[in-house]
Amino acid sequence: MSPLPQLSSLPPLLDALAGFSATDVELWFAVFDPCEVSFDGCLRLLDEAERARQKRFHFLRDRALYAVAHAMLRVALARHCQHPAERITFAKNQYGRPYVVGPGPLGRPWFNLSHTHGLVACAISQHHQAVGLDVENVARNTEAIEIAERFFSPQEVRALRQLPPSRQRERFFAYWTLKESYIKACGMGLAIPLHHFSFQLDAPAPESAAAESAAAIGIRFAAERHDDPTRWHFRRYACGDEHVVALALASGAGQAPRVRVRRWSPEELT
Repeated sequence: MSPLPQLSSLPPLLDALAGFSATDVELWFAVFDPCEVSFDGCLRLLDEAERARQKRFHFLRDRALYAVAHAMLRVALARHCQHPAERITFAKNQYGRPYVVGPGPLGRPWFNLSHTHGLVACAISQHHQAVGLDVENVARNTEAIEIAERFFSPQEVRALRQLPPSRQRERFFAYWTLKESYIKACGMGLAIPLHHFSFQLDAPAPESAAAESAAAIGIRFAAERHDDPTRWHFRRYACGDEHVVALALASGAGQAPRVRVRRWSPEELT
């Protein structure tokens, strides 16, 4: 596969929501060392339940990741809800997926949040409830084939095994992040078995690296999973050398999403 486009190469966020179209998706991200970041400012934005959960994490890095991720999410949503970040309230669906209580001036903003060591990111759409995001640190040790055989579809396992060992790790994380983004977009999490759908990444290589995020990504569903592949759009990005990002959005055929980015830092709250 061609090199993925970097998040930093995407068009920047619009200052005004007036230009936010039906196909626009905001992708906010923060890159930081969770063992060195100061997150006191982040904690001031969290509600009582969030602060209680943050305190329950044993390791400092996990407390930092949680605080930064949820503070960034609140800052991002605040511009859509036009409420102070600390006053935004959430509820959860039957599968535990959170959503904003009450609409903003353009309607309810839908979102998805993901974090891994060194990176937090959230995707926001004003018009599409089905938006999902996953980020992974590809530097971590992973038994790619063993995990794939347990969770992936037979087609994906076969495609993975057909690759030379030097490319299997890259393909594994491509499948994993795309699968996570899809089940998160559906709002059902692991209630959707990962082997009930398959991704195809073997189409001819696109002409440019920028096209790689959108090209050559197809999805097929097993008989047990009733869904329409034509309504789904997927994007893949890199963030530096250690992180990969997958975005899923259901917006219908011919309505490819336009992604805009905002790099954020917890230092903005100090």
